[in-house]
Amino acid sequence: MKNILTVLSMVLLMGLSTSVYAKDTAKEFNVTVSATGEIFVDGAPSDIEGLKQSAKAKAAASPDATATVSANKAVSKEKITAVIDAIKLSGLKKANFVSTK
Repeated sequence: MKNILTVLSMVLLMGLSTSVYAKDTAKEFNVTVSATGEIFVDGAPSDIEGLKQSAKAKAAASPDATATVSANKAVSKEKITAVIDAIKLSGLKKANFVSTK
């Protein structure tokens, strides 16, 4: 829990806003990070470079899109930071974070 709170604090400091729900599914951008560190973008396997490309495409197509990052609590802070950086640099301005078991 401490890692997620640290990450959430970093996100708030970066200027990304958080919201509870995305209202328009066309504006959703879902990223999942498994316990083993595997990344999935909208359900498809990816890596950091693929995440960057997908996030840039989503930001271009839907500037108001909201990224939702679901990460297993076993994921390292470094991996979460890399995912957040990829989203931040893509141009997406909103993000939600969910910690899973």
